[in-house]
Amino acid sequence: MTETAGRGGQRKGAGRPKVERKRKNRIIQFFDEEWSLIREKAAKRKMSPREYLYRLTEKDDVSD
Repeated sequence: MTETAGRGGQRKGAGRPKVERKRKNRIIQFFDEEWSLIREKAAKRKMSPREYLYRLTEKDDVSD
């Protein structure tokens, strides 16, 4: 175990747990009209645009 000056040392199990599957940020571009349509369809289903697109692509399901 390493120790830093005045701060104690690393403890077994300390810190944020590692995740196996991690989402990464992506950049995707839409025309204003397209984004408005996505937001409208997401709002009808009481979803965020991110959740709407995720379900549409990953699960092929945008139902309630």
